[in-house]
Amino acid sequence: MLNFPKTVLLIFSSLLMASWAQAQAPLSYEGRLTDRTGAALQGPFDLQFSVYRSLAPVKGERVVYSEMHDGVVLDANGDFSAYLGEGTEVIGSLGTAVSANGTKYIEIAVFDPGAARGAVLSPRQRFASTPYVCVKNGNSRRLRRTVGRGGRRFGKSRGAAVEGPSRAVDATTQAPVSRFEACGDGVTVADNQTGLVWEKKTGTRSRSVPCNDTSCPDVHDVNNRYQWAHPGISAPDGGAFVNFLARLNGSFDGSACFANHCDWRMPEITELQTILVGMDAAEGQSRVCPRGGTCIDPEFRDAGGVEGAGGPTSTSKYWSRTTLPNHRGEAWVAFQLVGRGGGVDIARKPHDNAVRAVRTGSCGD
Repeated sequence: MLNFPKTVLLIFSSLLMASWAQAQAPLSYEGRLTDRTGAALQGPFDLQFSVYRSLAPVKGERVVYSEMHDGVVLDANGDFSAYLGEGTEVIGSLGTAVSANGTKYIEIAVFDPGAARGAVLSPRQRFASTPYVCVKNGNSRRLRRTVGRGGRRFGKSRGAAVEGPSRAVDATTQAPVSRFEACGDGVTVADNQTGLVWEKKTGTRSRSVPCNDTSCPDVHDVNNRYQWAHPGISAPDGGAFVNFLARLNGSFDGSACFANHCDWRMPEITELQTILVGMDAAEGQSRVCPRGGTCIDPEFRDAGGVEGAGGPTSTSKYWSRTTLPNHRGEAWVAFQLVGRGGGVDIARKPHDNAVRAVRTGSCGD
């Protein structure tokens, strides 16, 4: 079984996807594989590229497209090149994957030549045309799952996270681009690693304000608290959905869509963990909360070097939309309070907790 404790993945699309149907040219992807010491791995390896509609694995999800590349050669630096459209198709067609509506994500599995089991690079990356080479170096996740040909999964494989910050490098100028970006609208922050856009909170932390049955003056206020569901109800009928998200999506009392988008939602717990620091933060994130602050990633808080770009963060628990299958009256929450160390836990849905909205996209869309 493969064991790549330290892996750097570079992805570069050589062709705008909008023109792919006319050009029918392959999409170029480049990468680098190293061991835990940073030494280049020696190939060749088999690579499987799979396209999905979700950022994180979802039970029962379908692969949009998958193709296999056998015997991919690595150079002395561990660099490799592969062209989508020139591999052996496993599921679907590349044309369908490119032209399909909605945001899509690509996942890459690495195999020893001819092996049935391999290691999956995680997290998935957004599948879109870009003028950048994206260097996954730092906040990238570990190789946590193994996958067989055709997408069959075979348990877990762990390795150490990569050191150093994530960055994107312009193919021409080599100018660095931050993982977190303060969007030009002044009210959102984009995570260029996960393909998520987060709501910026407003105000100053003070006493909590329940906002379930009445409309609080500022829907983005950091002190607002909402129920996930009413007592005795497990369905999403609490203020977090019928008040907060309804107002952001333009369906409450004639409100306009926030930041010109009407697809805001409550994050999954795994998405919340990508902007946490502390004991339960996503792999690759710092395990230490800053003293005197909250357990939010400082790079998110001051995205792109803009102080306070992410707005204030409450010391309260933050709701996720992830529920427990066998305990439908509870949902996962993330602790921002330093005393809880950036941990995650479960909470009863009628409790009042904070919410930070998210959507899939970028500053430009």
